[in-house]
Amino acid sequence: MSRESILDTIISIVRRELNNDNLTFTEDMVATNIDGWDSLTHMSIITATETHFGVSFSFIEVVSLDKIGDLVSLVLDKIK
Repeated sequence: MSRESILDTIISIVRRELNNDNLTFTEDMVATNIDGWDSLTHMSIITATETHFGVSFSFIEVVSLDKIGDLVSLVLDKIK
């Protein structure tokens, strides 16, 4: 699976969890810059991402995520 396809999937997950299909993203975006992305939504996004890709993230991995690109990288590392 390519980095781009992982990003596209994560964008779809975030849009669904935030109930906003009009959001646009880049890998450099941080959660604090996205309307509606709070700590509860963060966990929903993480859980949905884990479920979709069949992976599991540790607590340390989750709290170290700063940008959308970090989540993409983490998923890419887990599915290799």
